[in-house]
Amino acid sequence: MSAYEYWFCDTVTGVKQLRVVPSSGAWSRVLNGAGSGSHTFQLGDRKLPRSSWRSLTSPWARTLVVARGGKVVYAGLVKSLQWDAATKTLTVNHADVRTILGDRYPFGVTSYHGGTLVVTGKSFGAAAAMVVGAGLIGPRPIFALPIVLPSTATSGTYSHTYNAYNFTTVADALTDIQKLGPDIDFEPRWSSSDTLEWVMRVGANLLTGGAFDFPMNAGKPALTGVKNMLDASQQVTGVYAIGQGSGEDMIVGGIPAGTEQAAIIPARETTQPYKESKTEAEASGYAVAATNALHEATSQWSFSYIINDDIAPVENLQLGSTLRLYYDDDEWIYDGWQTVRLTGLSGDMTETVTPTVQGV
Repeated sequence: MSAYEYWFCDTVTGVKQLRVVPSSGAWSRVLNGAGSGSHTFQLGDRKLPRSSWRSLTSPWARTLVVARGGKVVYAGLVKSLQWDAATKTLTVNHADVRTILGDRYPFGVTSYHGGTLVVTGKSFGAAAAMVVGAGLIGPRPIFALPIVLPSTATSGTYSHTYNAYNFTTVADALTDIQKLGPDIDFEPRWSSSDTLEWVMRVGANLLTGGAFDFPMNAGKPALTGVKNMLDASQQVTGVYAIGQGSGEDMIVGGIPAGTEQAAIIPARETTQPYKESKTEAEASGYAVAATNALHEATSQWSFSYIINDDIAPVENLQLGSTLRLYYDDDEWIYDGWQTVRLTGLSGDMTETVTPTVQGV
């Protein structure tokens, strides 16, 4: 029997509706983005009436939860359904809560009219919380979602005005904040009252989690199919940030002269949009941050993890966690501990999951 549990929950309240057993399925979690998944249910046994299945799988109103060891591993809002009459199977496609934030605007209770959000001197976490908070309230109760926000009182360097007429979505506003360095994650969990909720995690820069060690010289290592790739396709020596305006009036920011990093490769420059930037100084700040993030080639790893609860229960693998692989006398990988950071996690109904990681 699978170690996973599956529940349908009410999206707005988080209240459990029913525990279910899919016949197949897969899911994924992504740092700084929206994961997704799909599960199939066999309805031919008629253990539940048609009306119950239609209620349990009502798009957007219901969320499918994957749990293990009493903790939530993944939660996805029902997005679409497919019924196969020949096989009597219902396939439920679902997506991370961040998906619905792409359909919300930070207008607040006034909706569009007068809906301007002003963020002044806030930390990244406080600014992101203000944006999401504004997207969770509106003129009707259907705006509510069980998302636990960081404090909005933390001061910092981030200031921005979100004008309603720009129609910047909550998800786009979060992406713009992420471009300045911080990670943002919506981690699902059971609340103290045993309902589903999402905890919004925002890093000052990179999010962290637990630390887990994998001795790769063991007889049967838990990590299999290890591959290491050095990707320099995005490596640049300079970024031009393109802000508001057009033609000669366009806001453009680059690396201030004299502050460039030491050249490690021949010059490679690129442009990136930063549509909310209204001043050259603001655009230049983003250009510096973007260049720092892209200045070196990325060490990418891939492998599968056969879940070993003595090493790392999958329900304890927070995005941002550190994984260390120990090697000795490999033909390519350096001897000693190789450290990677967990940026995504996907799985199916088996005891093998696929981490997405980056070298650090």
